[in-house]
Amino acid sequence: MKRILSSAAIALALAGIGLGGVRLAYAQSASASVNVPTVVVTVVQALPLSLSSPASYQLYNGGSMVSMDSSGALTVNGPTEIRFIIQGADGTTYSPVGISFKEVSGGTSDSIGSTAFPMRTLVARANTTRLSVFDADPTPDEFEFTLTIQRSDGTLAIIDPMIINK
Repeated sequence: MKRILSSAAIALALAGIGLGGVRLAYAQSASASVNVPTVVVTVVQALPLSLSSPASYQLYNGGSMVSMDSSGALTVNGPTEIRFIIQGADGTTYSPVGISFKEVSGGTSDSIGSTAFPMRTLVARANTTRLSVFDADPTPDEFEFTLTIQRSDGTLAIIDPMIINK
């Protein structure tokens, strides 16, 4: 399966908070990678939950499994784990606290991404928390997803970029 994740589609959301405009679309492809692809999200400014906070994105360890183009779109070539690490542009500490998915095209059998994304893990280490998502569904689908982050003072914010899996 091949996935394209656009920086306009990666969004952070807490359970109960609405979905953002993140898109994932799936297409068939085969590839393997030894390293775990990691997306580092740099928060430019944390805004109230009703607004999307601006952020930039960098991909590490993509190898042949995941790549990112100049627009920030990620292409994923098969089932893989993707890690998200959140940092502040000004050094502020942020942690991901949740992720949610919504199927928007390609079918109706996995409306909240339970089959496509069966494993979602938060791992806390010292001052950082890493969010990992395992993308397992090889069927052509498109999802929106939202990520929610928490600043070190407890403030919650949403990062709302786009992801397309092909």
